[in-house]
Amino acid sequence: MSMKEKEFVYFPSLSSGNSKDWLTKNLPLSDGTTSRFYCDTYPEDFRHKYFLVSAGHNLSKDTLRVDMGLEDSFVIGDSGGYQIMTGALKWKPEIKQRILTWLENNSDIAMNLDIPPRGKLWSYNESLDISIENFKYFADNRIGKTKLLNVLHGPSIAQYNHWYEKVKDFPFNGWSIGIGRNIYNMLYAISLLIEKGEFDKVQNEYLHLLGVASTSDFFIIGTLQRAFNKRFDNRVTLTTDSSSPNRATIFGTVYFDINYKDLKMMSNYFPTKKPECYHPGQEPFCVLNCPACKNATYDMYNTGDGGRWTEMGYISSTNHNMAITTQSHKVITKLLRADPMMIKEVVNTDYFQLYSVLEEIVLSPTPIATFHKYTHIINKVCNNPTNITTLEPDTFFNF
Repeated sequence: MSMKEKEFVYFPSLSSGNSKDWLTKNLPLSDGTTSRFYCDTYPEDFRHKYFLVSAGHNLSKDTLRVDMGLEDSFVIGDSGGYQIMTGALKWKPEIKQRILTWLENNSDIAMNLDIPPRGKLWSYNESLDISIENFKYFADNRIGKTKLLNVLHGPSIAQYNHWYEKVKDFPFNGWSIGIGRNIYNMLYAISLLIEKGEFDKVQNEYLHLLGVASTSDFFIIGTLQRAFNKRFDNRVTLTTDSSSPNRATIFGTVYFDINYKDLKMMSNYFPTKKPECYHPGQEPFCVLNCPACKNATYDMYNTGDGGRWTEMGYISSTNHNMAITTQSHKVITKLLRADPMMIKEVVNTDYFQLYSVLEEIVLSPTPIATFHKYTHIINKVCNNPTNITTLEPDTFFNF
């Protein structure tokens, strides 16, 4: 194994509200710092040079990566299959050529154009058939500027098995798993890919887990990454994404710390129709003293008439939420390098038990059988889809 072990990568997907607009315009935070947290001028302790861009939202913006200043960041591209599934992006066969070109111009690695089998427009079989056609087109027509990931969907175990058999022979650079926030399914799908020898193939360098990025997810993925390093000689990088730091602000939610014992994000809700919660001159509570909170005050967040947050409110709270999220990523990565007895002291008993189970699954000669052996533990720990504790304003800030 290499001296420096691989760490899992978190890609923020900030597409809610007008975040893409302020990042494109490079609008400043309240102290004049750029809002581009991935930029080299952003304070190093809070800089995060990773980002997810979506063809589904930005297909008309051919130079999005350049426009947002992401040229020297590591960018993953989402193909827009989810938007096609929901009908937000109109499906026509010729769109796959446009999406492939867009992904190769705007990302370093990208998901193939899959149609998730969860929508109302197509059945499971129709989604699979269209996905296979798209995968074949991507395999035959890619230029090679972007590393492409095969995509595995369920949602049931039987459907994961069936989908895998249909798409397994495409020569891509790794896998992405669509799980719909179901960690149980995710762990089965990972067991399936390991047992089938997918990561024994040298070209498969990445495993992307779509939309799983809560604090507990970071712990699970970090544990899996450590086990992957052992089994695959430090060759495969696990990645994940979420829009949570940005989407939380749409609902008036600001993170303030992490409960590492229960692996939950602690947050505070600021109601838009209670301007009395935004005391003039009061500085935001920030355990990290992050760039977004310097020179900021709560009254900058609210219009004062019971309306929506100000633009500065959205920019500041999104960057603050990013700082808390990436801090949890760093802390969990460091924690997982510690002696297991130290990990046992930090997280609760259930998560420590899962920690041992995950490594055994990944390192097992029969990962699927080992997964089934421990389904009772997996179900016990992974049955909460939110993992966020929310407090009313006066609970913590004592307004």
